[in-house]
This record gives sequence, structure tokens and C-alpha cells, in this order.
Amino acid sequence: MALYSKKTIPLDAVFDRLKIVDQGTQLPDVTVLRLPVDAADTVFLHFGEGGEPVDLIQGMAIHITPPEDNGVFVSSTVAHAGESLKLLLGYVAGGAVP
Repeated sequence: MALYSKKTIPLDAVFDRLKIVDQGTQLPDVTVLRLPVDAADTVFLHFGEGGEPVDLIQGMAIHITPPEDNGVFVSSTVAHAGESLKLLLGYVAGGAVP
């Protein structure tokens, strides 16, 4: 059985590497459920503490092999008042869902 959770991240402020999944949690799947139109090229995912930024696109599904277990982070280089990023996070069965 797959384990999933939704995560909503407010984009009201600029932030760098906000942790959304703790280190040690195995995460093989991320889907972008909602990305504000004006947030393209300003909101990024990072896989692992030192991971390079990954541009996000509305509806994008990312499958990570092997599953990421060094944490997952989000950065926003521009504030988007009243807007939020919504992600669907898929976890390895048998693991903890934060």
C-alpha cells in the first residue's frame, strides 16, 4: 500500500531551503498539485541538504530512484502574496508519514 500526504507551503515570503521532508524519511514521489502561474522560475525543490534547485511546473510528477532520504526542501526567490504551493508526497510503504 502506498502512503501519501499533501503539503501546502505558503509563498508569502522569500525563503531558502524550507525543510518539507525530514532526513531519514524515504520519499520516491513528488507531484506538484498547484503552482501559481506567476511562481514559475521562482519556486524550487531541492533533494538532499546540498541538492541543486529543480524548477517546478504545474502538474509535474517526479519519481526519485532510489528514494530520497536526505531531506526535501523548497525555496522561493520571490514573495507571492496570498499564494501557496501544493504538493502530493509519496512515501515508501512501511515508513513514517510526517
